[in-house]
Amino acid sequence: MMLIILIGLAVGAAYVCRDTPLFIPAVIVAICSFWSNGVMSNFRRTHEVPRLATAVSLICFVLTLIFGVTGLIIS
Repeated sequence: MMLIILIGLAVGAAYVCRDTPLFIPAVIVAICSFWSNGVMSNFRRTHEVPRLATAVSLICFVLTLIFGVTGLIIS
């Protein structure tokens, strides 16, 4: 469930930034979030999640918060 929330936040941040110059980076972050959380969900039962997917997911979450707040301030 948490993975779906993280993907939804990234897509929501891209939507908030739709009329700003941050739209393209926000879409890239949303795509990376979708990829990394998809990889993490495939390893849900084994507890051996790849470190790259975990790092990308964490970075995407931080960038999602930054883009979302900045998009709300700009628009």
